[in-house]
Amino acid sequence: MSNIFFKKNIATLEKRFPALIKTISATPTHNSFQISVAKSGSPTLCYQAKDGSNRYLHSIYRPESEAEKLISSLPLKDYLNFMVIGSGLGYSLLELTKRVSKNSKIVLIEKNLEVFKLALESLDWTNVLQHPGLSLLISPSDHELNENLSRVAFAFAVNGFLPIIHKPSISLSPDFYHKIDTRLSKSIQETELNIKTQSKLSQTFFFNIMENVPAIIDSPGILNLKSKMTGIPAAVISAGPSLDKNIKLLKHSSENLLLIAVSTALKPLLKAGIEPDFVVAIDSDETTVKGFNLNSIPKKTFLLFDPTVPWVIPNAFKDRRYVIDSEIYFSKWIAEKNGAKGYLGKTLSVAHTGMLLAKHLGCSPVILLGQDLAFYKNKMHCSGTFYQNDFIELTRTEITPNSLEKNKFKKYEASLKETLDIFGQKTNTTVALESYKNLFENIIASFQNVLNATEGGLPINGAQSLTLKEVLIKFCSNKINKSSREFLFEELAKKDKSTLKESLEELSQILDFWSQELLILDKSIKPEKSYQKIFINEMKTHYKKLTENPQLGQLLQGFSYKEFLEWNRANYKICLGNERPEKIEELKFQRDRGFLPTLRKTCSVVQTSIKKTLKRI
Repeated sequence: MSNIFFKKNIATLEKRFPALIKTISATPTHNSFQISVAKSGSPTLCYQAKDGSNRYLHSIYRPESEAEKLISSLPLKDYLNFMVIGSGLGYSLLELTKRVSKNSKIVLIEKNLEVFKLALESLDWTNVLQHPGLSLLISPSDHELNENLSRVAFAFAVNGFLPIIHKPSISLSPDFYHKIDTRLSKSIQETELNIKTQSKLSQTFFFNIMENVPAIIDSPGILNLKSKMTGIPAAVISAGPSLDKNIKLLKHSSENLLLIAVSTALKPLLKAGIEPDFVVAIDSDETTVKGFNLNSIPKKTFLLFDPTVPWVIPNAFKDRRYVIDSEIYFSKWIAEKNGAKGYLGKTLSVAHTGMLLAKHLGCSPVILLGQDLAFYKNKMHCSGTFYQNDFIELTRTEITPNSLEKNKFKKYEASLKETLDIFGQKTNTTVALESYKNLFENIIASFQNVLNATEGGLPINGAQSLTLKEVLIKFCSNKINKSSREFLFEELAKKDKSTLKESLEELSQILDFWSQELLILDKSIKPEKSYQKIFINEMKTHYKKLTENPQLGQLLQGFSYKEFLEWNRANYKICLGNERPEKIEELKFQRDRGFLPTLRKTCSVVQTSIKKTLKRI
């Protein structure tokens, strides 16, 4: 019987998950697990514990009934996303698949390959393996784990998920499943932060990118900077409150290491007489501009900018600027048409970008300064930043700096988290800063030599904490040869802009067609209830067209991110299928009637912006 099941399951598995076949074939049998027959006649699974006793992963009476009872007790009707943690022979998964929609996403995570192989030998998994929303993570590597958890994090963060836990499986590998829980929580937290940012700033991203198209075309990218400063120490300088401790010390050794400053730290450094080699700007809001004195740009400093920054910043650094490819889809689209500039990797903050630049250049060690990731006496920034300058202006109205700091601190109360700093003392951070810390630790995992000379704030795993004085004595005692910086001044050939121009003209024509189609549909809407189904089908046709043109779909979604997100949530509720058919039709009509103006406006505004940009390139 097991042979029949195994052959059938493997044939199905090969169609859906071919990479697993080779792994399963190479899985040895250690006889740690034994298949036995339960009183119902169904297979059950046991293993020999360290004390010599037999432990069962399923009921020895009726394993099917056990799984049925578990799944019946769960609020399945409220979810489309499920994470099955631990499989055993798969009874819970089989029962779940019977009850949920084909629209569901089901992620199975199982640590033990031998258990998974025995499951395929013992039960018919074909219905499970054929489920269109199934993902399998069987004894995954760290890379596979991170990649797959990141992939499902968006769906889980937007619409939630239901964990289905097989406790006996967890007891076999508690450390592994604890790691899953930690990584998924971090991934969802990071995704939620990204969703909030995109929802708030998606249109700002788009307009800034469009304004920056000439600068993107004319600026060299970072591709040719790869490993240009191998072995040279670099400091990534952030504007945390601890920078006040050692900014003067940094001045005396500024010629001994490459200085990469975040935009907020630029004014404090210049005030201290320090011109960094690079200043990094990636944030799209207007407060980024406040980090610069645009009338007095330092002569030595090069700008590294993300295409989403306000255009006045790259414009001020005309002959001393490098551009990176952004994570924003419209930037990726431009890179595809105009030629890649170079992508540093996933970032949440300007400091992450600075650190990845140091890695890209081949610098070692990489030294973190001012990277507190926490408050210090209600302060988030060092002296001399534009935040402090704004405070000085306000204090002229008889408000004390301390009261201003306290008021600012109160704004973060909803997201504050108490934790310990590098000295073991209690301090406050925020959910966002904690996400930044998590990403730093992920990046550092691929570095060889990272030192944290912040001298305050949160500990960052993987980065050795030292004082700046220790770092400078041990690693930065020699001046950097001037010739090692000369490559920055080399003029790189500029890309031909004709392909990008043609692509923008083509996109403009497509958007014009879409605008006309959507206008006709909007004018044809009738109030009669009998028209609802016709309208829903018309919109369904347009959704299908967007699916068939994924570039256009992603461009439109990138502009109206919040509205597309609301459509996604409305659609999720419809797909749950908890309402009667008439109500579902009403919900679809409301979803589509509310979304049509968004599609129309998005097409119109994006097309208008493209036409303006075409006149400037």
